[in-house]
Amino acid sequence: MNKIFPLLYSLTVLCIGSAAYAQSDEENFTSASDTTRKINETSAIAPSRPGFVNRPTAWTVCRTGCTYTDPMTAWNAAMAVQTFGPQKITISVADGTYDITRQFESAAPSGASVSLIGNTTDNSRVVFNFTNIKGTNHHGFYAHDGGNIGLVDGITMNGVDAMISATETGITWNKASYGAGFYAFGPSRINLGTHLAINRFYYSVLADDGGFVSAPHGGVTATYAGDVNFLARHNGVIDCEGCSASYVADTTWSGATLGCNYMAEDGGEINVIGSTGQYSLVGAVCARTGGHGWASRFTGKGGLGGRVGNGLDVRENGTISAGNSTYTGYAIGAWIQLGGYANVDSCAFRENRHDGIYVTSFGKVEGNAVTITGNGGFGIHLQGQSSAILYNTLKTDIQNKGGLAYVETAGTRNGYSYAASSLYLQ
Repeated sequence: MNKIFPLLYSLTVLCIGSAAYAQSDEENFTSASDTTRKINETSAIAPSRPGFVNRPTAWTVCRTGCTYTDPMTAWNAAMAVQTFGPQKITISVADGTYDITRQFESAAPSGASVSLIGNTTDNSRVVFNFTNIKGTNHHGFYAHDGGNIGLVDGITMNGVDAMISATETGITWNKASYGAGFYAFGPSRINLGTHLAINRFYYSVLADDGGFVSAPHGGVTATYAGDVNFLARHNGVIDCEGCSASYVADTTWSGATLGCNYMAEDGGEINVIGSTGQYSLVGAVCARTGGHGWASRFTGKGGLGGRVGNGLDVRENGTISAGNSTYTGYAIGAWIQLGGYANVDSCAFRENRHDGIYVTSFGKVEGNAVTITGNGGFGIHLQGQSSAILYNTLKTDIQNKGGLAYVETAGTRNGYSYAASSLYLQ
């Protein structure tokens, strides 16, 4: 005969401004029989009885008068509690400016139970200045080794002193200052809300080695990055529909070619449907070495310091799905090369300095109802055994200074023969 044991739980209410916990008399489990342990120099209460289930708890951080006056101290305490099992904790940060000297870190799956929320009406009123990133390669929020972060929302994040200077044509960076605002490494996950600004980190958001950064409802704004604003690499994934990225370059050394608003690299995947990008040195949406980007309904507003870089930049077997998007004010509207592939259904490439679409070195582009107009070079430029198939596009490939199209014929170069490129234009 089965025995039914009642589920025991405690109702915990945090009293801000004191160390007291109030609980029901009948179910008072956090008594003298419980143990207090030290984890990372943070005290945490460990329940001593099985069947202990906590109710969601809210902690408050403010400049004065609260139990916690420092977001990092509250974070470490919340993560320490997770050591004893998942406990939903929301850290609410009051308006103010906070200097952050360490990384917000999670190496525990139960970190998914911890959220940090600032002002979701006006995130500019809760400012985190990360003062520990120059010369350390440190990050803002760092989930690794299977760690999770439940939710971050309502804050403005500023990297301090990693960036040296920014001009209309370039951005320079200090050495070993290549951290990310949000970094998910390995089988880890970070969830982002819709009221976030990330400024002056070398990477704004980075998903690496299978990490996942989820911001499916957008609202994340990233400015002043070095290599990439949003980067998914080594099978990492970023989901950020309706996000915004601007000002990205690393011109610290002569000949540097870094600076994409969004990039999928080395098998990474990035979803930036409905997003915007501008002021990039290399490209708005980039795919490299087998990475894939979902970038329909995207608006590319031009390169850094004028018509430089590319709207779409696809190389080395990278692929991009870019339907219903617009790219204006770049050196080239779309550059696909080295086996890269792009689908450009209903896209528009307007007023770029050189070609509207340039495909080379076994690259391929396909699309329907594409508008290519007002560009300084050819509407479509094919060479290096590349190909393009564009339906319902002939009438909208107009007013390009170089003409409708250029297609390289077969020939010999440096002792090697090559086949003709091919264009089907309807």
